[in-house]
Amino acid sequence: MPQSKAHIKATNKWLKNERERITIVVKNGRKAEIKAAAKSQDKSLNAFINDAIDTAMEPLRNVWDKPDMVLNYKGKNMEFKVIDTKK
Repeated sequence: MPQSKAHIKATNKWLKNERERITIVVKNGRKAEIKAAAKSQDKSLNAFINDAIDTAMEPLRNVWDKPDMVLNYKGKNMEFKVIDTKK
């Protein structure tokens, strides 16, 4: 059964108020590779990417609440180093 206009409007309002969009650009062929990896884990592409982001950011979570600590980002390989500015 098709969704009603009211349902679509409510869904769009919820998305606007509760979610943000991020656009990523990948090399040709990479999207299919990522979609296949997501499917192999029975996840949507969005859930797979969000899980990957959460995993990459987990080591940083304890640092964010410390104003005297800063992150030094090394580059493409996602290496972060915590620097204590009080020393």
